[in-house]
Amino acid sequence: MLRKYKKMFTLSDTVLIIVIIVVAVTVFFYQRQSSSLTIRVTYKDKTVAEFSGMAKESFVLPDGHGIIEVDRGKARIIHSDCHLHICEKQGWTSSLPIVCAPNRVLVEFIRAKKEDDIIILH
Repeated sequence: MLRKYKKMFTLSDTVLIIVIIVVAVTVFFYQRQSSSLTIRVTYKDKTVAEFSGMAKESFVLPDGHGIIEVDRGKARIIHSDCHLHICEKQGWTSSLPIVCAPNRVLVEFIRAKKEDDIIILH
């Protein structure tokens, strides 16, 4: 059965397929990184920190209730003094918000719309 496929694809077909896959993956990751991303930390209904998407740093919450780590578009809570530590167990995320309900902490990802986005209303 493999011999049938060997006869169908030549070396140039295989090279072309590989080039198309590489270009598609490169475009996907370039678009993902080019969007404007802000990571906002809200503590007790007040914004206490905002980070650019490519920042790499740690932030200690006021009153020392937790430590948040931000690294190239991802965030996680590495320490929290709540009882269940669900927010810590969530780990790294780059899209879903992180919530620590006992400490009233919210880490959210805000992506700015590009100017070339088109919105059509009916």
